[in-house]
Amino acid sequence: MKTTKYFEYTRKRPDRSVIKDEWIARTIESPIETMEQVDGRIRKWFYVEMRVKYFSDTDTAHIEFTDCDVQETKEISENIFIDVDEKGNLVSMTIEHAKMNAMLSEFSLQEITSQSA
Repeated sequence: MKTTKYFEYTRKRPDRSVIKDEWIARTIESPIETMEQVDGRIRKWFYVEMRVKYFSDTDTAHIEFTDCDVQETKEISENIFIDVDEKGNLVSMTIEHAKMNAMLSEFSLQEITSQSA
């Protein structure tokens, strides 16, 4: 994959450490949006898939934000847990008794794009 020195330098920042090579390749190959910046650099975007699972038999909701490896699970409250990676970034969240704790009587998804925001 051909990249610039600026890109390689930026990738080394701690807040960019969770970005996977396959995400970069997919973004370059088929971005959802492309923009040329004032300085001539090209910006491209794509979305990382977020997965929501609901287990009706236990009334548990599990939301996966990334595919990163879980380093630690933290208890936020009696029925809410978050998983974080080695740098403390959020990986997933589990909500037990979701209908009561998250008022999750129904679930809907609304995707907001930059054009509609």
